Amino acid sequence: NLIGSRWRILEPKTNQRYHAWKGSNLKHAFGWHAHKPTSDTLIICEGEINAMSIYETEPDVNVLSMGSENSHIHPGIVAHIGNYEKVILWGDSDSCIERWTNDMPNYTRSFISPMREGNKWDANECLKRNKLDIALHKLLTGSIGQSRAVKNFFKHELGQ
Repeated sequence: NLIGSRWRILEPKTNQRYHAWKGSNLKHAFGWHAHKPTSDTLIICEGEINAMSIYETEPDVNVLSMGSENSHIHPGIVAHIGNYEKVILWGDSDSCIERWTNDMPNYTRSFISPMREGNKWDANECLKRNKLDIALHKLLTGSIGQSRAVKNFFKHELGQ
């Protein structure tokens, strides 16, 4: 069943970056359609494009997008968290990660996209620069997830 439709405006003339069909219910997480019951890892990220980027690079993990950094993690998602060995939160801001960790205290690690060259290096930016596979490997193995480790990762591994 189609529950809603939302699209991104590539060159917005206003601050509105997204538009949805009237009546769309956008309170559902994007990514349930590709859920793999055998995966022991769940990555929760902000935007749908980031979720697709992660899924394209690491198809063995489950990925859910909350839709934006202003969203909360729905209690229905929190109820499924016990099914995963690893739950990783990847957001673009401190406030996003703080809100999500309050919504879901049983996460494995969190990661905030750093700013480099005036861009936030979220999953999609890493994919465009052919670095998402390296970033995900480090994130999944626990090599990054703290501020010093993140700075060193982007400085040495990504040449930033």
